[in-house]
Amino acid sequence: MREHVERVLASPVETIEVRFMRRATFANVNGRHLLVVYQADADELEVITAFWINQEGLRRYGFTRI
Repeated sequence: MREHVERVLASPVETIEVRFMRRATFANVNGRHLLVVYQADADELEVITAFWINQEGLRRYGFTRI
């Protein structure tokens, strides 16, 4: 799963701001959407969570480039 998360962070389809100064991003990995929520400081990136999600879930989060 780590390599999938790294792929999403390297080539996201879209990134949005979410709660608590965090960002959410997603990309297509092997035909599925992987959502990654992370927090980035000046020199550090911390992954909060990552999970598979469908298009409806992405819309609920506020993504538009599905």
